Amino acid sequence: MNMYVLECIITKNKSSIIVETIGIYSTERLAEHYKDICTRDLTMDEKKWMIFEHRPVALDRSPDFITMHSSDISIQDEVDKILFKMVKKGYLEQLVGEDGKFYYELTDKGREGWPKK
Repeated sequence: MNMYVLECIITKNKSSIIVETIGIYSTERLAEHYKDICTRDLTMDEKKWMIFEHRPVALDRSPDFITMHSSDISIQDEVDKILFKMVKKGYLEQLVGEDGKFYYELTDKGREGWPKK
């Protein structure tokens, strides 16, 4: 059985991303309803650094990182694949810092939210 987690993703500080759980709902429709309530009064400035998204979560399932560990799949490899897909689809921009490390920033498309399935 799936539940739906509504999260707020905050990117105001360029050095970090904060993901805050807003609520957990029994249906996608209810999660979408509360997402609409959360976003309707955001200012244009807030919309640049704050997005609300919901995602399905299976109950009583082994966490993904445990499943990956037992199958010798690197969590970092999986994160890299996801980030690469998000960059390729235009949701993130990949940046290189002065320290030579990669950093990611939401694009305008990314701030608008992910496509519905």
